[in-house]
Amino acid sequence: MIDFKQIGLTPAGPEHYEFAYRVKKAAQGPYITAVWGWDEALQREFFETAWRELPPMIVTYAGEPLGTLAVLREEAYIEVRQFFILPTWQRHGIGTFLLGRLLTEAAATGRPVRITHLTNSPVGSLYRRLGFEEESRSETHCHLAWQPISAEAGPT
Repeated sequence: MIDFKQIGLTPAGPEHYEFAYRVKKAAQGPYITAVWGWDEALQREFFETAWRELPPMIVTYAGEPLGTLAVLREEAYIEVRQFFILPTWQRHGIGTFLLGRLLTEAAATGRPVRITHLTNSPVGSLYRRLGFEEESRSETHCHLAWQPISAEAGPT
């Protein structure tokens, strides 16, 4: 059983670069491969661009790295840019826990949360369970948003 008090987030440094790439490849690789095939050079290029734009936090459990999370916080919204957990750590409630903390932050500040996933990835069921709703969809990507409950709306 997971002791959620032992889940941590550490800013990624250069020493985490290869780990972060391996997490992406392990968590998302099968779904990318199913749609486009795996082009190592192209995936490295995509990863490098994302790393430069917004380096992730390293998700840890009892100090052991197990995933990455990159969150863009803007005044009007919060966007999850990258969220990968190693397959051996998936389905233990870690994603639910981390996204729950993010949704609590979003609710307190009145900001919606945006997230995108590959349409062939089962992670969409987690997002929907947490209250995310589909905003748009392409053949390959699903764009979801979570909206904070407006205090002005009142009870229904």
